[in-house]
Amino acid sequence: MKTLITFLLLASTSLAAEIKVHRDLPYAQSKNERQTLDVYAPAEGKGLPVVFWIHGGGWQAGSKADVQKKPQAFVDKGFVIRSRSSAAMYSSIPSRASSSLRAVRK
Repeated sequence: MKTLITFLLLASTSLAAEIKVHRDLPYAQSKNERQTLDVYAPAEGKGLPVVFWIHGGGWQAGSKADVQKKPQAFVDKGFVIRSRSSAAMYSSIPSRASSSLRAVRK
């Protein structure tokens, strides 16, 4: 049984898709480090669906790096995942969402 479990674990990790990562891409004109996003994508492919990952923290706390294994799980299924940090508290949620969408379109 242990051999079977070990084999399955090794097989699942060896089948993982290669990830291309773009870190700290600004999505606003300011140089605020909290207004950046990371993009995780399959190494090959164009026109793939995009998942907008928004971490917990009430739009005030947390980090775009708190994605753990989510990028690999989505990339393995052919998705691009975009993870962003919480912006400064003065900006509204709709403006944060629209600025993130503009950055992904670039």
